[in-house]
Amino acid sequence: MTPRELKKWRQQSMEMTQVEFADEIGVSRSTVNRWEGGLAPIPKMLTLLAQWRDSALRVPNEFGHL
Repeated sequence: MTPRELKKWRQQSMEMTQVEFADEIGVSRSTVNRWEGGLAPIPKMLTLLAQWRDSALRVPNEFGHL
């Protein structure tokens, strides 16, 4: 996941501000800002979380919808 992809995913898929996203995943807003600015490496776990969440939203549950 690139910094640009992270920002797009956070804004469009998660519909969260940096502060909201940071609170949700247990980091500071400045950490999210550094990831999105390319100043710090994006943890692999975050990439996996994005992939898992996006794929989970595309798969209907036993009732036909999530």
